[in-house]
Amino acid sequence: MKKRFFVVLLSLLIWGLIGCNGLTTTSEVTSSLTNPNDEYCSLNSSTGVYVCTKSWISYFNTTISLTLYYPQTPAYDVLAVYDTVENTLQHYHDLFDKYNAYANIENVFTINRDSNIPSDNYYGTKTIDEDLFTALQYALDVESDIVSSNGLLFNIAISPISSLWHDARESFACTTSEYNYSVCPLPSEVVLDASYNIDPDDIILDETNLSIRFAKPGMGLDLGGFGKGYTAEVISDLLDAQNIIYILNSGNSNIKAGGINPNRQDGSFYIALSKPSLTSSYFSSYYAYLKIMAGMSVVTSGSYQNFFIGQTDNIVYHHIINPTTHRPGGNQITLSIDDENNIIITPSNALLSVTIICENGAMGDIYSTALFLMSYQDGLAFVEATGGLEAIWYCADGSFYQSSGLNESQIEVSSGVYKPLITIE
Repeated sequence: MKKRFFVVLLSLLIWGLIGCNGLTTTSEVTSSLTNPNDEYCSLNSSTGVYVCTKSWISYFNTTISLTLYYPQTPAYDVLAVYDTVENTLQHYHDLFDKYNAYANIENVFTINRDSNIPSDNYYGTKTIDEDLFTALQYALDVESDIVSSNGLLFNIAISPISSLWHDARESFACTTSEYNYSVCPLPSEVVLDASYNIDPDDIILDETNLSIRFAKPGMGLDLGGFGKGYTAEVISDLLDAQNIIYILNSGNSNIKAGGINPNRQDGSFYIALSKPSLTSSYFSSYYAYLKIMAGMSVVTSGSYQNFFIGQTDNIVYHHIINPTTHRPGGNQITLSIDDENNIIITPSNALLSVTIICENGAMGDIYSTALFLMSYQDGLAFVEATGGLEAIWYCADGSFYQSSGLNESQIEVSSGVYKPLITIE
């Protein structure tokens, strides 16, 4: 069954210089700089800044783009920057890949494949790449900070359970509805309620030998809850070290801004927040705009991504699995068809997504996953108690809620047309 991919929540708009009362200005500015790369760069005639964009579709199962703003000297080699970024993307994609092996690499796939091989009272002992080791250590260090009353909400040892839902979503028994979403049989209740070895404390890392092993058989890793965000932070560190101005857009669900935006008088970046949908693979409108400054990440998780509908119950089963229940978390949502052939979402105010604003994209990935599994009240309390963290909750009826560190005003996006503008206090 071919997987259906859904466009995710955030759609990045790269705008020209915004004046006091509108989004664009029509005055033209000449540039003293030579186009740094004719293939990827073009001049913003309103600001005299070259804007360069390159996209990749081969990594992390999504589209990743890097936009560079080129207003300054000394010059840097745009092509060399893109080559470095692509090499980094491929490196971490190969290490984190759960479904494929690569030549001469021990990665998540090979670790999981061999996790039952015994060795000195442990299982699946492997020496791994230092970058993979560092990423695993990072995840294990922070996951205990994000818990509910029932246990961990972010767990890289969840692979035995997340694989059940992945296999259901990819099953040859799935069909495609007339509304273009997948309809699939569920894993059995007996299978879902079985006991699995998913305690992250049973992942044993040896820094001296750069090795990993498991204390119990049948374990496995799943880095889908933070892999893109972690890789984005690695790349942003490389770009920041060169004082490059950029927007890194990882699958539209993890966006990182670096430097002072030369196309804006106040140096900020504006992100258009698109309405997520369970009934369409495309977004038709935005519900708000988000203003961020350099160094901020915007990360979104939601039920509208990578979901299928149960064959017998019309319930939405998405990819964000609660480690304590072994099932997709968040609101239980059903889809039905009314007499006029419209798709109805029940409950109408169901939570569809959580957007996180913070500095660290890796933590943003982890936070967005965890907050989606919490109730709105618990999630809001968590955000308010966590420094440097803000969030926006979007519901199926078009309503949205935000944490106290965000302000809402209005912005004129075209003549006489206004949208909410969300800014950080």
